[in-house]
Amino acid sequence: RRPGWGVVATVAGLVLVASLVPVPGGPAGSSGGRVLFALAHVLGYGLLAGTLALAVRRTPHPRWQVTLAVFVAVAGYGAAIEGLQGLSSHRTFSHADIALNALGAVVGLTCAWLWERAGG
Repeated sequence: RRPGWGVVATVAGLVLVASLVPVPGGPAGSSGGRVLFALAHVLGYGLLAGTLALAVRRTPHPRWQVTLAVFVAVAGYGAAIEGLQGLSSHRTFSHADIALNALGAVVGLTCAWLWERAGG
C-alpha cells in the first residue's frame, strides 16, 4: 500500500518546521551534536523522498523520470528551506546542509526502490 498525499504533506511540513525553529546551541556544539544534526538531515529528507516516491509510483512515466523528478523536488525543497534559514536571525544557510539533504533524498529513493522490489 502506498502512502497518500496527506502523509507526504505531513512529512514535508514536519521537515519545514524542524528546519526553521530555533535550536538551542545549534549544530556548532560538540562533534556528536554535529553528527546528530547531519543524521537528522539525511533521515528527514530520506523520509520525504521515500514517501513521495511511493506516493507517485503508479504513474505512466518511466521510472527514471519519476525518480529524477522526486530527487529534484526533494533536493530543491531542501535548498529552498536553506535559503529561508539564511533569511532568519536564528538559523544559518549552509551548503553542507544542502548536500546532506540531497544525500537524504538518494537514501530515501533507494529505500523506496528496495521496498517496492521486496513487494511492499
